Amino acid sequence: MSALILKCIACLTMLMDHIGYHTGIDWLRMVGRISLPIFVYLTASGYRKTSDPFRYILRLLAFALISEPIYDYCFFSTRYNGAQNIMFTLAMGLMAIMFDDKLRGKKYAFLLIPIPVGFIMYLADLMHADYGMYGVLLAVLFYLFDPISEEARGRKPFFIAMTVIAGILFAGRFILLDYSTQALKALGESASISFLSGIKLKPVSSWGKTQLWAIAALPFILLYNGERGVNIKSPVLRKLYQYSFYLFYPLHLLIIALIVRH
Repeated sequence: MSALILKCIACLTMLMDHIGYHTGIDWLRMVGRISLPIFVYLTASGYRKTSDPFRYILRLLAFALISEPIYDYCFFSTRYNGAQNIMFTLAMGLMAIMFDDKLRGKKYAFLLIPIPVGFIMYLADLMHADYGMYGVLLAVLFYLFDPISEEARGRKPFFIAMTVIAGILFAGRFILLDYSTQALKALGESASISFLSGIKLKPVSSWGKTQLWAIAALPFILLYNGERGVNIKSPVLRKLYQYSFYLFYPLHLLIIALIVRH
């Protein structure tokens, strides 16, 4: 499966998700969970192919800034500082990957990796970027365990398994948090070794269950063959093709907003 097909799947499922948000159609939101892991994976994979990671990050940040007022208008009808669009998350995920890449190859410097990566994860949550620290962490994990990377040669089954585990943990994050909170609470309240008997698991939220559908993105990711899927010789057309997927994000939000708000 080429990058072109993956991008189309991600864009289509994202569109369905946002339509589902405004119409209240639950199954559209479920299908929409597929989009984020694919976008994150393509961003992480794109880092290996770019000749200028700084320009890549700046491009994402530029479209994040362009998209933000449209994002606010689409989902909140006014300026809203309590949430930032997914382009910011992808840009910060790329920053975390860059720090990991630059430090990992140096003697002893790899020990410092958790500092910048952890700070970027914290920043993503602090600024209320979409998916927050989980989106940033997923980008790093997808980068580290990319099954089609050079590092995966000879160890592909391991890299596939780690990619699947990363995707499952991301999809089930709210369920894991709910259960962990209850377990820690029971541990704190229990006065005996048999504290496990006191654990009472609260019902998982419906949104937490909906997030599980993100697992459906994994088959598409694992079928990716590393090919672009299109061969455009003209530099102008190549740029138009490249930016069309960036532009899809603010444009589809604007169209949805104009339909919903009028």
